[in-house]
Amino acid sequence: AARGMKGELETFGGGTGFLTREDDRSLSLEERASFAANVNADFLFSLHYNMSQNHYFYGAEVWAQSAGTNYVSGYSFGTILLSDFQNEFGLLSRGVKVKVNNRGRDYYGVLRASTELQIPAVIIEHCHLDHQADANYISSAEMFQTFGKKDAIAVAKYFGLSSKVSGLQFKEFHKLVPKTPSTPK
Repeated sequence: AARGMKGELETFGGGTGFLTREDDRSLSLEERASFAANVNADFLFSLHYNMSQNHYFYGAEVWAQSAGTNYVSGYSFGTILLSDFQNEFGLLSRGVKVKVNNRGRDYYGVLRASTELQIPAVIIEHCHLDHQADANYISSAEMFQTFGKKDAIAVAKYFGLSSKVSGLQFKEFHKLVPKTPSTPK
């Protein structure tokens, strides 16, 4: 999905995608956020496929940072992506969510590390690998590429980008912008 996202994003003027890794090496969550800061990223997107402990859940969800303008950015982006997934694939939208730890900070490490570096970030859970309702969404390698391309389209909508390659134009795209919370949601 990440390579599909990067490739599609780079067809849009003003969009450059960076992958935190091109091979099978591990990077800590803090190293991923530091990488984004070092390349002056406007946003960090962490791509995942979900599983649930009891295999009950299905659908897509986006985890956003919990406070401030980073929450606004994550929520705005997440609503675009999940709407596209629902409209184009029929994939259940589980919503844009936040989770805080017992210290009132972002629960997920990559979001917490990105917050510390003042970089908007989201975790995209494309679908659930362990539920029959989502089986068709992961039935081929092409579908992983399709998810990545749809991620890039949502990024283009969020940033108002246009592509001379595909002819897609999102300069006038209207995104939902919630109020900025001063404390975690």
